[in-house]
Amino acid sequence: MVQPLRDAVELTESQRLVRSSVRNVCSDYDAECRRRHPAEGESPHEFVDALVDHGWMRLLLPEDL
Repeated sequence: MVQPLRDAVELTESQRLVRSSVRNVCSDYDAECRRRHPAEGESPHEFVDALVDHGWMRLLLPEDL
């Protein structure tokens, strides 16, 4: 049986905190809002603004992710 990646990787406490914090911000916006795309003439401005307000748009991620 194939194990989902999310279950195969052990997260550090810091990584779990990041995941929880981002999920908390995202939970305020439904999937339709989060999926709006500028190419379709729409953009999820309120969702992106919330990510900016919480500092998640400044987060640096390693290139290998």
